[in-house]
Amino acid sequence: MTLYEIDAAIMACVNEDGEVIDPVKMAQLQMDRSEKVENVACWIKNLIAEAEMIEAERKKLDERKHACLKKAEGLKGWLSYALEGQKFSTGKVAISYRKSQAVNIIDPEKVPASWYKAKYEIDKATIKDALKNGEVIPGAVLEERTNIQIK
Repeated sequence: MTLYEIDAAIMACVNEDGEVIDPVKMAQLQMDRSEKVENVACWIKNLIAEAEMIEAERKKLDERKHACLKKAEGLKGWLSYALEGQKFSTGKVAISYRKSQAVNIIDPEKVPASWYKAKYEIDKATIKDALKNGEVIPGAVLEERTNIQIK
């Protein structure tokens, strides 16, 4: 029986004057109701405990993920150093390089305020485009980088 059905049956044990018609059935229904309420409350506690365990496991997995990514980045740096920019290929792996450009702000104090996209934040994307077009921006240079790709 559902809690709703139990409540309806309890109401059926009482007449219009509020007198209990069947005290034995009423007592049994109240015990059933108490048991049902207790079971639902225990279920809620279990669900909350399970959610907390899942959250704890998620945090552990997040830490492991970040550790793996950090280790992979370190190994990429070591591999780039070892290969010195040369391509490498086998049946299992292919290592190549691609060029990219990034703006390195050498001296933020020298960058004119017009190059800031927000309060105290330099708009590197716009500066990069301007530097590519030959503009000279004090305090900013365009540097060439080599990024390793592992497939």
